[in-house]
Amino acid sequence: MARLLYGPDVYNLDHLHPCQIVYVQPPNGDKPERKFKVDVTYSMHCFTRGLKSGEVPESALLYNDAREKRVFDFRRQALSRNLPRIVERLPDHKCFHTGQGDFFTVNVLDESGKAVDYEVFFKAYKSAQKRELPLSLRVRTLEMTSTQGQPLKPSASTSFFTTH
Repeated sequence: MARLLYGPDVYNLDHLHPCQIVYVQPPNGDKPERKFKVDVTYSMHCFTRGLKSGEVPESALLYNDAREKRVFDFRRQALSRNLPRIVERLPDHKCFHTGQGDFFTVNVLDESGKAVDYEVFFKAYKSAQKRELPLSLRVRTLEMTSTQGQPLKPSASTSFFTTH
């Protein structure tokens, strides 16, 4: 998943390689500071979109895995470059639970320099490698809040540290 060559352009995807982040939960009352080592992965939804009805995209823009076929999305790829920095600061954001999973909203600049709100969807879960990496975080996708005309109606907000 390192890059896409399309015509004379190269679209780098190295920023979406799996990584590890240590999140620090500050002390609270009589509870001491806690550190969580987290294995972070990104789905292809972070830089692709679903096929439109009847669409036949160029084969160079197709991405598939065992479950689905998607189309490289130039805008999502450009915005995805912000994801590693955003994910590092995940505990700074209010998180919400919805029927579609957990998410938080962050304000980023689009390609024209305009501030837009994005909903970043993720799944936090206990890792199978409990000794080394007790938690895993899968960044599932990012959506522009106005994509559906309305932001999602989330439940009450919570801290990232209570989502897992």
